[in-house]
Amino acid sequence: MPDGETCTLDGAQVNGNVKVGIGSTLMTADAMIKGNVFGQQAMRVHIIDTDVWGQIHFRRTAKEIIIGNDGYKVGPNAGGNINLQNNCGPIGICQMTTKNNIILHNNHNRIGVFDNRVGNNIEVMSNTSAAIRLRDNTVMGGLLIKGNTVAKVLNVSTNTIGGNANCTMNVVAPTGSGNTAGGALSGQVRGPGLIWERECRAQGALCRTFCTTFVATWAGPVRVLGDVPRARPAGRASAAIGRELPPAGPGLAPRRGVPKRGPSRRGLGRRRRRC
Repeated sequence: MPDGETCTLDGAQVNGNVKVGIGSTLMTADAMIKGNVFGQQAMRVHIIDTDVWGQIHFRRTAKEIIIGNDGYKVGPNAGGNINLQNNCGPIGICQMTTKNNIILHNNHNRIGVFDNRVGNNIEVMSNTSAAIRLRDNTVMGGLLIKGNTVAKVLNVSTNTIGGNANCTMNVVAPTGSGNTAGGALSGQVRGPGLIWERECRAQGALCRTFCTTFVATWAGPVRVLGDVPRARPAGRASAAIGRELPPAGPGLAPRRGVPKRGPSRRGLGRRRRRC
C-alpha cells in the first residue's frame, strides 16, 4: 500500500503479504490473506472476519487496531503471531484463533482481548493505558502480564491458561475472577486482586489450591474496551471501542486448563515509546 492511502479488501483473496504504508488505513472484511500483514506508522487497521496465514505485526499505529470477528466467520484465524507494539490508538482483539502468540508490548491506549483461542502464549507488557481487559481467552501456553501502568482498571477474568500465569509489577493491581491455570502462579496473581484456581494431580487425587479472593469494586462505570453481549455476535470486534461498562464483578465458574510451557521472554527490556 502507498503511504497515505486507504485500502479496502472486501471478500478478497491476497496471495502474498500486505504491507500498510505510513499514514495509510487498512480495512478488510471476509477476506483471506495468504501471507503476513504488517506496517509501521499506519493510520488505522481493521482486520475483520479475515484469515491471515502468516503474522500480524503493527508498530506505531496512530489510531485504533481492531482484529477479530464481526459475525460472518466463526473465529477467524491467524497462522502466526499477533504482535502489536508501540501503538498509540485503542486495541481490540476479539474471537480470533491464533496459532502462536498474542504479544502486546509498549502500547499507549486502551486494550481489550476477548474470547480468543491462542496456541501458545499471551504477553501483555509495559503498556501505558487507561484500561486493560482480558476475558474468556483459552491459552494453551502461558499468560504474562508485567510492568503495565494502568490508570483505571486492569481486569483479568474467566481465562483458561494451560501453562504458567505470571502477573507482576503492574500499576494498578489486577482484578478479576474465574481464571484457571494448569501451571505455576506467581506475582500479583497470588495476592489480593485476582481469583485463580490451580489444578494438579497429586498421588492420583485432584488437588485444588485457591489464591486469596478479592475483587475490587469501582465507584462508577469506566469507559474502556469492553465485551459485546453474547446474544449479539455481530459487531463484536468493531463495537469493542469506547463502551460504558459496569463496575467489575465476580466472573464465571473456573474451568480446567491444559498444562503446557510458560510464556516466552522475547521482547523483554525494549524501550517504551510515548505518543
